[in-house]
Amino acid sequence: MRHQRQFINTILGVVIGVGACSQAPMTAPDQRELRVLPPLSAFQVSPTPMLGAAGDLGNTSPYLRCKPLKHDKKAQGIDAKGGSLDIGPHTLVIPPGALAKKTWITAEILGDDVNSIKFSPEGLQFLAPTYLFMSYQNCGAGGPGSLEVVYASDDLAMILQQLPSVDIKSAGSVVALVTHFSRYAVAY
Repeated sequence: MRHQRQFINTILGVVIGVGACSQAPMTAPDQRELRVLPPLSAFQVSPTPMLGAAGDLGNTSPYLRCKPLKHDKKAQGIDAKGGSLDIGPHTLVIPPGALAKKTWITAEILGDDVNSIKFSPEGLQFLAPTYLFMSYQNCGAGGPGSLEVVYASDDLAMILQQLPSVDIKSAGSVVALVTHFSRYAVAY
């Protein structure tokens, strides 16, 4: 548990440090460069659940509307040593020990007006939290509150779960802890 907490703190520290110094797209951090260890409490889930159909929220969508990203699909084998997968401006970081054996990970950006990624194999469970860095630099203003990453239905009609997330406004990115695969999106 201590190693897991240190890894989370380390990743978050690098993201905040890089975001404060650069407006470039986020990339997976090099573990040799990890230095700052902010508290694990930085990852929080909003206290108000947003479960239900997006249409039930009136004219307001729970998703941040964005300039569509180009459709992209990538697959990569990642084993027990961990690794990362870049898809468009987003990055999935899988720490050592999160997978028991080599697994082919597929990520797809569908090219709609919501920054979302569909991962497979659907339902894959990680042995340790993985970290999903989602950029929103191609989106309009996020508003006064923090953005978060949500687990959504395949058609984005429902938000199924809010994920522990940290909005790094200076980098135009939000990082979330992910424990399984499905479709994830940036939401309010």
